[in-house]
Amino acid sequence: MVSSVLILIGTNFSEWKENVEFILGVLDLDLALREEEPSQLTNDSTEEEKVFHKA
Repeated sequence: MVSSVLILIGTNFSEWKENVEFILGVLDLDLALREEEPSQLTNDSTEEEKVFHKA
């Protein structure tokens, strides 16, 4: 699937970006593109925060 991503040559940026975002979404690897970096975990972190941080 990743091999189907177009090679970026400068003039095809829009198509390349759309393709990369789609592939990362399918692979569930696009979280870093959609969410801000979570704060560091502490001893008081909730289970939900720990799960989110792990993702």
